[in-house]
Amino acid sequence: MDKQEIIKSVVEKIDSHESVYNKCLSLYDRDRDQALNEDEFKSFCEDLFTTDQDWPSISEEDQKKMFTILDKDQDGVIGENDFKNSVCDWLKQILKPVSAVVIVDVQNDFIDGSLALHKCPACQNGSEVVPVINALLDSVPFNVTVYTKDWHPSDHISFIDNVHLRSHLPENPQVYDTVVFDGPPPTEQKLWPCHCVQESWGSQLHPDLKIVTDGYMVQKGTQPDVDSYSAFWDNKKMSRTDLIDILSEHQVTDIYLCGLAYDFCVGYTGLHSLEHGFRTIIVEDATRGIDTTEIRKMKKTLISNGAIVVDSSKVKDMVEGKDRPPQLAVWTAQNIPVTVSHLSITSPQVPSGLSSHLSITSSQVPSGLSSHLSITSQVPSGLSSHLSITSPQVPSGLSSHLSIISPQVPSGLTSHLSITSSQASVLGISKASVMGINKASVMGINKASVMGVNKASVMGINNASVMGINKSGVKGINKDSVMGVNKASGMGINKASVMDINKASVMGINNASVMDINKASVLGINKASVMVVNKASVMAASIRQV
Repeated sequence: MDKQEIIKSVVEKIDSHESVYNKCLSLYDRDRDQALNEDEFKSFCEDLFTTDQDWPSISEEDQKKMFTILDKDQDGVIGENDFKNSVCDWLKQILKPVSAVVIVDVQNDFIDGSLALHKCPACQNGSEVVPVINALLDSVPFNVTVYTKDWHPSDHISFIDNVHLRSHLPENPQVYDTVVFDGPPPTEQKLWPCHCVQESWGSQLHPDLKIVTDGYMVQKGTQPDVDSYSAFWDNKKMSRTDLIDILSEHQVTDIYLCGLAYDFCVGYTGLHSLEHGFRTIIVEDATRGIDTTEIRKMKKTLISNGAIVVDSSKVKDMVEGKDRPPQLAVWTAQNIPVTVSHLSITSPQVPSGLSSHLSITSSQVPSGLSSHLSITSQVPSGLSSHLSITSPQVPSGLSSHLSIISPQVPSGLTSHLSITSSQASVLGISKASVMGINKASVMGINKASVMGVNKASVMGINNASVMGINKSGVKGINKDSVMGVNKASGMGINKASVMDINKASVMGINNASVMDINKASVLGINKASVMVVNKASVMAASIRQV
């Protein structure tokens, strides 16, 4: 069987870990021990990856790194449990990627208008990207197409014409200079000509750019006092766009970036894409930049962080899973979920009738977590003043400190929650998920449930029961109550509250505050979030790269 037939046979079985495991054993388990050792895994990788003049062979170091990551139980071989817990997810991204093309800021002002690239130091022609992008849209079966726009208010902080509106140093700056505006907090800002003002001709996409009917539009730079180079976050990471929600909804794994300008908006979008855990590909002949030196620096930074740079001629085969660069396989292994045997939340003061030790077990926690994550908070009386999540098993060599900062935390909560990622993602989480969780689920839970709970129940409890208790009562408890609790309450909790929390708040948090609790929430968790994890964020917090 030749290489392509081998790969085809694996792809056909990719949705069943047992089938993939059995197929790989039949092809590569030479010593018949029902597992793949390092040499056997290497043979598999040699068939799996594309290696030609563009993609160098995988290094011995990267080979060992992937083997160690995929060997979840660390027994020195990749067995059936490893296929179930890691290898199949890894293979699925390699063989059947879900791809999005993000077309960045192909707008009139950057091509023929006030900030036309041909007038900038690199003297590059922004219009040259249009036919390349159009050809990609015509020939490549992307799963998702996203167009981004700079969409600035007229008083935007980046405009040289507005520099007099805010105190700054140095005085008398010129266009393209960098100034520091007074705070709080002080803001460093490069000054540009006025460009892409909302609803103006310059803000519109170039008329020759192909617009697909099912494409998405994402606007950035919409706030007057902060710039936004990235299509994910503003420059201070205080607010985000809808991009991560869109990608999460479609379970995207791979992002192909093109557009304007390479050294700014394309590049910063690429860096944030990597932070979120996406396999990130820069289509180099479909982007142009402002400054040649800065373009080189940005390209180097992107590659060093895990992106690859390709010509548009290679994109179709990559999207179809036919061209499989080893570099992306290594990235994939480093960003798939890891197994953690026990996550626990402990509280010394919990209401009567509840266990003093509450535990959550999860088989999927993303890589990049530290071995001990803790959240400390000043919380109302009757609740623990220290909640900790501990994870005894995480891979070595990854970041041990993850950080989330929320600038607006209501009274009663800590003003600083810290948690890290060497890649500045949310808890090291890829694809807009939390702990390996997609946007519509909590720990593998669908939209209508929390921890396997349906809309009308808590902890697997149906409308008329608590803890598997039927309508007729539990252990002598009449049908109107569970553990002495009447229909309208749980442990003294009324219909509109959990632990004396009214329907508009959790720990004194109002409707619009952190934790986003609605009437139908369970301990502040709404249908699609955990502790304010919305479709693609954690506590709408900004994330600092450590």
